[in-house]
Amino acid sequence: VARVWGTHRALDAITLLNEPSNRIPADRLVSFYTKAIDSIRAFDPSGRVTIVCPIYQRPYLDLSVGSGKSTCHDFLHSAHVNVALDVHLYHCFGSGWQQTGLEDQIEAALSGHGHWPSILELPQSCGRLGS
Repeated sequence: VARVWGTHRALDAITLLNEPSNRIPADRLVSFYTKAIDSIRAFDPSGRVTIVCPIYQRPYLDLSVGSGKSTCHDFLHSAHVNVALDVHLYHCFGSGWQQTGLEDQIEAALSGHGHWPSILELPQSCGRLGS
């Protein structure tokens, strides 16, 4: 995609994959993402195209400071340009969300309340919002 369309003005973003299994170790996922980002940037050196890295079903501690996974910490706070984390906010699961009205669920998605990428002030995208 990047080789053919990387500089085309209609291409806004490339998502690397969809909903990676939480059985994949975080450092292995980060290694894949880093290689993919480097490959895409070979065709888009300006960083105009957003690269989206899904972290669905990924525990906060797998990727956070102090987790002992320095590869992940370095990735999240790296010099990669225009990279966003993709979270899928399935608010339809869990009794707390089931008791929350649609307006409050949308506000939580907009503000990032209750979703850890916003706590770390990392760029993020909500690929899906189910309620």
